[in-house]
Amino acid sequence: MKGDLEYAGHAHSSKESDRRSPVISGLGVIAITGLLITVTTAGTIFGVHLLNRIDDLQTRNMELELKVAYKTDIEQQNERINNLEKKTTEHLRKRRETGNYGYPAGHGPEYGGK
Repeated sequence: MKGDLEYAGHAHSSKESDRRSPVISGLGVIAITGLLITVTTAGTIFGVHLLNRIDDLQTRNMELELKVAYKTDIEQQNERINNLEKKTTEHLRKRRETGNYGYPAGHGPEYGGK
């Protein structure tokens, strides 16, 4: 009779045949917790892997940008050097033809300004 009274209060929410064993409920909680831990761990490992890969790609990108900048700078330097060489060569050619300070060859101040 006492059991009937205790059960009578819960009659509207569940039946005795629907009650689950505490062991099964405990195993379910453990299984769900284990699954959550596994998924979280796998996600963390995958996330760290992705972050490392992104870092590697960013590093490689910076290295390539540096190489491009360096090659561009070298090309600009080579262009400047070529322009200076042309100007110097032209200047020396004119100087050989005209002598020092615009005087004809052999007639500069060192020759008495003839």
